[in-house]
Amino acid sequence: SSGINAEYGGLAGVLFGYILSYLPPKSPHQTSTQFLILVLVGFTCVFGLKRATFSGAGVLAALVMSTVAAQTWQNKVEISGYLQLLWLVGETLLFTLVGAQVQLDLLNFEIVGYGLVCLCVGVLLRCGVAYLSVLFSDLNIKEKLFVCASWTPKATVQAAIGSIALDRVRESDQVDPDSELYGVTVLCIAVLAIIVTSPPGAALISLLGPRLLDHRPEEIVPIKEGESSDGSVVEQKEASDNV
Repeated sequence: SSGINAEYGGLAGVLFGYILSYLPPKSPHQTSTQFLILVLVGFTCVFGLKRATFSGAGVLAALVMSTVAAQTWQNKVEISGYLQLLWLVGETLLFTLVGAQVQLDLLNFEIVGYGLVCLCVGVLLRCGVAYLSVLFSDLNIKEKLFVCASWTPKATVQAAIGSIALDRVRESDQVDPDSELYGVTVLCIAVLAIIVTSPPGAALISLLGPRLLDHRPEEIVPIKEGESSDGSVVEQKEASDNV
């Protein structure tokens, strides 16, 4: 069940993260070694727990593990740079494989039409919730509107989990044609969400950003003589020369 997956994933993530926080010992190649260990243990959690019939626990374990380990690592910025390079390759493979699984011959205009209606309603509700989440914040009205626009694009999560239903159907011993159609429909809606929201959302962010956001550099307050940076008076000692 989902509860057991969450428990096992969280426990495994905390355990592996605690171990990784002390590995490896200091060396000239510590950053690259930590990156390799983090990636290998993450893959082990995902595929190992899936092999042990806890498919939902693997991703959670990898997420919790990296979070716990990063609390003690002093070179988190350098490791995140390595992960960004790895994501450039992984992102391309992810979207390519998802697009290759879409079977347009199994779909019809009715399914696509209902999917587009659901996406439009979902985007409107998402923007409304985004505005309510910052309603009582210190942001002005323009910044709140930009928050709504920035929540419009959706891509990564849809690409990652859109094919799970179809994979489960195809992994079963007897493939039901109706169940396979349902899986393909879910995958198609996920791809539609990427196509409909990501390019317009990115364009909307680029268009509204300069118009709604006012970038003001942080003002540097000069420190007066006799005061510290927090405004408290610094005791000045008068030096006298003894002749």
